[in-house]
Amino acid sequence: MIHKNTLQGDYVQTGTRIYTIADLSQVWLKMDAYESDLTWIHYGQQVEFTTISYPGQVFHGRISFIDPFLNELTRTVKVWVNVANPNGKLKPDMFINAVVRAKVNANGEFLDQQLAGKWISPMHPEIIKDQPGTCDICGMPLVKAESLGYVDADKNIEPPLIIPGTAPLITGTRAVVYVKIPDAEKPTFEGREIILGARLKDHYIVKSGLEEGDQVVVKGNFKIDGALQIQAKPSMMSPADQKPSDAPEPSEAMPASPVSPEAAPQILPSTSIPDFLSAYKSIWTALYSDDLPKARQGSKAWVDAAKKHSLKNIEMIGHKVMHASDIEIARQAFGQMSGLLIAAIEKHGSQSGVLYAAHCPMAFDNKGARWLQWDQKILNPYFGDAMLECGAITKTFAAK
Repeated sequence: MIHKNTLQGDYVQTGTRIYTIADLSQVWLKMDAYESDLTWIHYGQQVEFTTISYPGQVFHGRISFIDPFLNELTRTVKVWVNVANPNGKLKPDMFINAVVRAKVNANGEFLDQQLAGKWISPMHPEIIKDQPGTCDICGMPLVKAESLGYVDADKNIEPPLIIPGTAPLITGTRAVVYVKIPDAEKPTFEGREIILGARLKDHYIVKSGLEEGDQVVVKGNFKIDGALQIQAKPSMMSPADQKPSDAPEPSEAMPASPVSPEAAPQILPSTSIPDFLSAYKSIWTALYSDDLPKARQGSKAWVDAAKKHSLKNIEMIGHKVMHASDIEIARQAFGQMSGLLIAAIEKHGSQSGVLYAAHCPMAFDNKGARWLQWDQKILNPYFGDAMLECGAITKTFAAK
């Protein structure tokens, strides 16, 4: 009995509910799984969970149903788990914390030693047998575990290839890692485009593009990529097979595509800073206003300044904004412009009045980025109207 509706002495009529009775020796556990976690959740998986009522005690169950619909507000899916409750410790409406441990092979197929070669009930996943038969609870015919997405743990057990989450540089459509070239005279790296699978907390599964034993850069990859971009070489934002139609040819003096980690960004000559700042200011204004066409227009002045001072590598950055297919690509190039100008002003000083260096820690997937402003009111070019005032002034450059 889970609810008593009447007391002794009450008058009742035919059909009056007196008691509510339920068998709590088996209970359903309902979980909310985030959309990003669905790749790791499968029918029949074992679930471990705890409750605040019984600290230190771990309960177990198996997933019996995954809701086919997603909650649009919470971006979660309901997952039901069948749990044995012979001692009646688990009560309706208890809060629990659950953990699902997924083991997959290189092809993303689920591995479970307990289900390898077994027969399982399609309605009650806790019913597992060595031979075909029927479910002890509902009488439905058992099915092979392989038909539910599992594979024999003795076959096809090649583990997936994983890399640290800090290794790939991700643009949204591409992922690039920098791989150490073996047997080089000094540490040298080359960019390689890869295809990523699901994220495993602090790691990614790699579907193709790398092999076991390859050494990838996990810290300092942005420095290498930035050097390649300044040199107009294939990089995160510029694949080897893409180049603006009217972009200038790379200089013959540029180094080969693999670069050493010692490669440093070019410092602008002091005489060029006013010309670049003028173009930079118009691009900055356009980006914090979410106006890509005006940013493209402003980039022409950057290209002209680079031509005036014979800086072909710097000219390429202006072409990236000029030919950007969306505003995020323009913002990536603007980040390079900011790095160049801030480095130059730190070395030569400001020749255009007082300037302020601002920093946004959330730019580029929380990696952070700086930019220059002409006053102290934050106007964020990396987010525009979405987070216009995100950031803080980190340095002031007095007029030289």
